[in-house]
Amino acid sequence: MAASNTKYVGDLIVTKANLKDCADITEVTGHLYIRAEGASLPVLTSVGGYLSIEAEGASMPVLTSVSGDLSIEAEGASMPVLTSVSGDLSIEAEGASLPVLTSVGGHLYISYGITFDHSAIEFGAGQVLAVWEYALHVRHGEYRAGCRGPWTAEQALAHWNVGHHEPSRAELFREAIKAHEAAREPQEVSA
Repeated sequence: MAASNTKYVGDLIVTKANLKDCADITEVTGHLYIRAEGASLPVLTSVGGYLSIEAEGASMPVLTSVSGDLSIEAEGASMPVLTSVSGDLSIEAEGASLPVLTSVGGHLYISYGITFDHSAIEFGAGQVLAVWEYALHVRHGEYRAGCRGPWTAEQALAHWNVGHHEPSRAELFREAIKAHEAAREPQEVSA
């Protein structure tokens, strides 16, 4: 391990084999991958890069910030004091507990069928108008979802047209764009 006191310098993969060695780490300067079921990092306060939770029941009770993306791929992840994620937030499993998360610097992705309340979170990518796996964000009049955009309302409506390969998502996004444009100021927006 490249641990210096309780600071881990570099990327770290937490497995069942090294979990006990990781219990005193307060900071990871690089990426952190949690691959041990039920992993608890009781004194970890910050991750300098990407945080990927790949095993069920991960608990980081004092983690307050992630400087990269946060990807939750396994059920039951608990980060009760996490307030900020500088990158994107990806929720791919049920039961993620992020009760005080208020700031995400990037986009939101929620896997189909997953329930996650994102209403108290401010996203750097803009206001969330709708979610169908990818979140439809609007910022400064530009629409984006996943890797699509930034687009004007007209460009976004043209992309999510009635012949779109994912018709349910397209319909939801079209309705959200039209409603947002109508609320901004009266103007014509075509489908």
